[in-house]
Amino acid sequence: MTSSNFSGSTGCNAIKGNLQSHGAGKLQFPNFSSETKKCDAKKEGEFLQLLRTTSGYSIENNKLYLSNQFGLTMSFKKG
Repeated sequence: MTSSNFSGSTGCNAIKGNLQSHGAGKLQFPNFSSETKKCDAKKEGEFLQLLRTTSGYSIENNKLYLSNQFGLTMSFKKG
């Protein structure tokens, strides 16, 4: 298992915390926190919940795909 720190933004609030890699294709965000600014970010709660349930990833054609036990949850394009 490899642990690292990450930081980013939900589009409204900053987030930061730990990520853990459990071998090829296995990834978790076990502990993270976010700011609590009031925003008009309707999808922020959904995004944070999906991040909490992430268990896997893949990278293809400069895109990062995150998944959980039910399948693909999010994709990110290198920009």
